[in-house]
Amino acid sequence: MLELTRGEATKNGVSVRTQFVEPSPVVQADLVQLQQVILTLIINAVEAMSSMREAARELLICTENAGLNDALVAVRD
Repeated sequence: MLELTRGEATKNGVSVRTQFVEPSPVVQADLVQLQQVILTLIINAVEAMSSMREAARELLICTENAGLNDALVAVRD
């Protein structure tokens, strides 16, 4: 999803930063649904920041282990 949206972020002056926990958490989920959710969050964040004039435009995407069988994915603008 990052590569798919990087051009749009760059065009709107948004820098994208990632912080992924190592080792990556293993989760059982529908891959297509997860991709759609992450894509929507990224696009919404880029669109929201495109109207900002003076503030820094940075999108942070990070992951964390959130327990034995849980993972946390955060998208912050």
